[in-house]
Amino acid sequence: MDSPHKSSRTTHPDQDQIALSGTVTEGGMKFEARLQVSTKGGAVTVRDDEVRVESADWAVLKLAAATSFVNFHDVGGDPAARCAAMLKPKAKKDFDGILADHQADYRKLLIECSWTWARAATPDCQQTNG
Repeated sequence: MDSPHKSSRTTHPDQDQIALSGTVTEGGMKFEARLQVSTKGGAVTVRDDEVRVESADWAVLKLAAATSFVNFHDVGGDPAARCAAMLKPKAKKDFDGILADHQADYRKLLIECSWTWARAATPDCQQTNG
């Protein structure tokens, strides 16, 4: 992982994670992007600024990103804690579990929508929603 920001650095918050963190400007907003890798079989090695997966049947890459933005008066949030909180509920889930969670979240948004399609009296089709 790499960043053009001079303050950026790579760390290893956990044995299956690599994180890139830094600040946009000195004393300004902080950021973190954290990658977690889970596999079936094989081995995951995290070192320096890379994650290596060897001899695995499959690998799932989970990426979380956060900033220190709280509101326009406050940029004192903790992006590392936010990333950890986002990844924690997904840590033990495989791809199918994460996909099921995503689809359930997405369905909640769609259930509130309704579309009505009408054909205009002229040869041109008119699409309306109501």
